[in-house]
Amino acid sequence: MFISSLSFSLRIISPIILIVAIGYFLRVKGVISRTALPLFNRLIFYLFLPVTIFHSTYHANLKIQGMLKASILCVSAPLLVYILTYIILKRSKENNGRKSVIIHGISCGGIAMVGLPLATFLFEGEHLGIVSIIVSLMATEVTVFAILSYYIFSDEKIESKKMFSEVFKSPFTLSIILGLLLNLFSIELPGVLLTVVDNLSRVTAPFAFVVLGAGINLSSTGTNRKVLLYTISGKLIILPLTMFVTGLLFGLSGPALVTAVILAAAPASIAIISMASEMNCDVELASDHAFLSTFFSGITIFLWIFIFRYFGFF
Repeated sequence: MFISSLSFSLRIISPIILIVAIGYFLRVKGVISRTALPLFNRLIFYLFLPVTIFHSTYHANLKIQGMLKASILCVSAPLLVYILTYIILKRSKENNGRKSVIIHGISCGGIAMVGLPLATFLFEGEHLGIVSIIVSLMATEVTVFAILSYYIFSDEKIESKKMFSEVFKSPFTLSIILGLLLNLFSIELPGVLLTVVDNLSRVTAPFAFVVLGAGINLSSTGTNRKVLLYTISGKLIILPLTMFVTGLLFGLSGPALVTAVILAAAPASIAIISMASEMNCDVELASDHAFLSTFFSGITIFLWIFIFRYFGFF
């Protein structure tokens, strides 16, 4: 059991680490310049990630029954962590640009690119319906959290109406709404368009991880060490643990609970870098957090899988 769980974790995480390392190597060798990174991040933010989110929402099975408890869990546990993090950061002396990255890093994971492949690898057949609806719920909530993170600590005073307008105008939010509408009304995309969406969604993960690697500045991890300790612990330990305990209190078990916890345990979303760049926040902290959370998630995800298998959750 121990060896099989370790092997599974390595099969999932190792390719991601290697792709990130390739990106770092290409930047060190001058194949990718630092001046090109903001352009790549904009491309990821406005095209690749929205297409990936739309793809998973469009194909999700939203008609599965008996998901009320799981739905409440997927919304309440991350919301609790988000509120507690906000309260703590309000008292912190960190500048607002770093606060936005910290709350984003702790609360928002790579649901579409890391969590979804992990969950679908664990379950097959009828259980994929549970996976898809939980992914849709958590992806929507994470999108809202991610956008709010860069407005609640903004140096300029922004009206609530404008802030929520920005939330709903986000390419992430629009892609989720469009995917849900087409899904709910059973509207099929033309074959050519569906092929384009499928192909773009396949490009997203490797391209985003290469850009992540190219943006790594290992010299900055020393200055950010203390903050990174808090953000990575919050993302990889506190959030999934909160999801697990809340799920047990709700009486959940099996695929619903395992999927929710695995998604919560996913490392930071690649979007943290592109969003930090777009909102003029601490891009170096965002890049370091994304890289290190991805690296250490191999350990934490392995531990969660081992616990679930050992105690017979799946």
